[in-house]
Amino acid sequence: WSNNKTSITKVVFSEGVTKVGASSFYDCKYLKEVTLPNTITTIGTGAFQFCSSLESINIPSSLEPVTGATFSGCSKLSSIRLPDNQASISSECFRFCTELKSIYIPASVTSIAERAFEGCNNLSEIILAEGNKNYSTSDDGRLLYNKEKTKLVFAGSITGDYTIDANVTEILGYAFYKLEPLVYLMSNESSLAIISPDGITNGEILIDIIPHDELGSLITTNYICIKHDLTIRQ
Repeated sequence: WSNNKTSITKVVFSEGVTKVGASSFYDCKYLKEVTLPNTITTIGTGAFQFCSSLESINIPSSLEPVTGATFSGCSKLSSIRLPDNQASISSECFRFCTELKSIYIPASVTSIAERAFEGCNNLSEIILAEGNKNYSTSDDGRLLYNKEKTKLVFAGSITGDYTIDANVTEILGYAFYKLEPLVYLMSNESSLAIISPDGITNGEILIDIIPHDELGSLITTNYICIKHDLTIRQ
């Protein structure tokens, strides 16, 4: 149906369908709504990639872990609820879902890859299921950490002055992708040790590390590029 991409606005799968093939609806720019049956077990990589008008899709509990850039570029998708059997969130899975405001992450998730939420700058509600043993969030649900809050996995919709958890020592790749305007991060009483490649891109990011006497050595080699306009204030 690639020749009919411009006319597809809604897709309803019948009960009994078990798989959506890789890239099946790739770049169907006018597709707004998808309904999946409870028999679905697999969604192939990139199945709905760049469906830039997609506003809603249900994720049945029968579905195996979503892999690849399945929903990358779904810029109108506003919320997503992952099934309770989801074990991981792959790199680029929700990349550039620029209108994504809310996501539910079940207790079963043990791994979230770098770039999973790259460019999701409006994500203001990260809901973690009770019992998740691997991840935690800030009190306002805008920042995603590992359980111990030593790694900052992703920063959603934040503006102005913002304080990250005092235990953070590592910022994962693309955590602050395209955050504008200026973002000020204060890691009080801790040493910010590692910033992963492309952890901070666009704009000027100022990081205050307090107090200086307890800073120790800041590891920057092979982690921070000049293009990131990173300023460390000590």
